[in-house]
Amino acid sequence: MLILQCIYGLTLLPSVMTSSDSHTRYQQLVNVQTESSPLLHSYSGFREEADPGYLGVAQEGWGCLPRLFFSWVDPLMRKGVSGHLRSSEDLFDLPIHLTASHLSGQLERALAQTKLFRALHRCFWKEFYGIGVLKFIADVTGFFGPLLLNRMVTFIETKNEQIQDGYLYAAGLCAVTLIGAFCNSHFSFLMAKVGLKIRAALVCIIYKKTLTLSTITLSAFSTGEIVNFMSTDTDRIVNSCASFHTLWSIPFQIAVTLYLLYQQVGMAFLAGVVFSV
Repeated sequence: MLILQCIYGLTLLPSVMTSSDSHTRYQQLVNVQTESSPLLHSYSGFREEADPGYLGVAQEGWGCLPRLFFSWVDPLMRKGVSGHLRSSEDLFDLPIHLTASHLSGQLERALAQTKLFRALHRCFWKEFYGIGVLKFIADVTGFFGPLLLNRMVTFIETKNEQIQDGYLYAAGLCAVTLIGAFCNSHFSFLMAKVGLKIRAALVCIIYKKTLTLSTITLSAFSTGEIVNFMSTDTDRIVNSCASFHTLWSIPFQIAVTLYLLYQQVGMAFLAGVVFSV
């Protein structure tokens, strides 16, 4: 034991260094550690850059066609098929504008000026009403399909029109079907995206509020009530977004359907309305 302590004591003694050695060592430090020299001489990169399966940021760097056909999801699908999806770290990274901190901060600034409903409208009205345009186009193309099909049947039966008209009817039927499918798909995707943004912003704000309230104020709410605010009440607000577009879409479809029936059978369409009601 005494021998080990002596050896340890020797390691604490300063090493013998001549003045020339000291000067040489100082020059080496000056040459290496200049003011402009980087702290790390070799950049090894982040873990994501070294990971060959890193997916990057969702939709970042993809063009219009991959976004239209949802082909930007293909790397995620291939990674899942290969069995490398084991945690949330293996998924896409969220863009900055979709992170919970950004969304909650945006809604907090709006809440400082107005109430909740107006604050949500101020933050998300452009996306929300823009999605309604897709819903409108999808509904309109849904009516063009039967009309073009009727023209095709009439073209085949009468044979009074030119052959080019038949090709136009067939091409138009395919086009409106594709447009309707794209609009419906993107409407569902964007509607879910807006709903998740609203949910993330509300949950974060409620959570932050519970952390900043005083103990006396917080004692007025039970844990179940706070959880209910973050789950059930938030779900009701999110579900009402899709219900809003259904509120105007269904009457529009009914009105157009009744008009088309009137064009075909006249006032007899009222009998069908009475029986359906």
